[in-house]
Amino acid sequence: MNFAGKTVIVTGAGTGIGRELTRKLLAEKARVVLAGRRREKLEEVIESSDHSANATAVVTDVSRRQDLSALVDTALKQHGHIDVVVNNAGTVYAGPVDSVSAAEAEYMMKVNVLAPIWLTQLVLPMLKRRPEAMIAYISSLAGLVQVPCQSLYCASKHALHGFGQSVRRELLDTRIKVITAYPGNVDSELMSKRVQRRMEEVGFGLKHVTTAERAADIIVAGMREETPMVYVASRVERNLVRLNQFVPALVDRRMAQMKPKIESILRAVTEWTRSRNALTEHD
Repeated sequence: MNFAGKTVIVTGAGTGIGRELTRKLLAEKARVVLAGRRREKLEEVIESSDHSANATAVVTDVSRRQDLSALVDTALKQHGHIDVVVNNAGTVYAGPVDSVSAAEAEYMMKVNVLAPIWLTQLVLPMLKRRPEAMIAYISSLAGLVQVPCQSLYCASKHALHGFGQSVRRELLDTRIKVITAYPGNVDSELMSKRVQRRMEEVGFGLKHVTTAERAADIIVAGMREETPMVYVASRVERNLVRLNQFVPALVDRRMAQMKPKIESILRAVTEWTRSRNALTEHD
């Protein structure tokens, strides 16, 4: 797909992979509608681009269906049509399965699973009218390889994997292309200095982490080539996916050995998430 002149919605556009995807799509002369909860982050992305005139920021909480509806309405009012939707927004609450609150579990499922479903339902009639269209889902390797102390996040990303692949096959007889990307460990806002220190302390060096810019390069290339499944992962991570499929007992043993390190890192990630987005049972 050639992105020049295309109207593209990117959720979670203010930080991490979403920020870099937005910059790269703007550089390819797409007209990008950025969605995110913090206007200042969206505006920082726009200001950093040489093609800021082609960008529109829309403050959006993807866990609210009405916000997604308003996002689509804004894109249509601004550009008259929508060609591409990138479902990138995501969040993580991890740790032992009984340590994640009901409110956190519900919110994570809304952001990681229901939001892409809702947005797909909202835009599909419009995409079907376009001569060329695409939906991209940013899942995770955690949706393919089950990780201890990350059960709810894995469940959400496995659900997004299944949804994306099913929608792709449903739309094979249309002009709409569907891709799903599977990032492994990627540098993002979640990689706070505290998390990085924890990773170093337990011997999980940052050499295993892909930069957000590199991840976006791989995803945009996959979108351009219309690749159904795009792996944003090191060779070690790709091998882990294969082992998990064909020799799961071997992965079980490795995960059991790594569980203390994994749990320590994920606790640090969740502490950061809670500090930025404290939820109650009424949220």
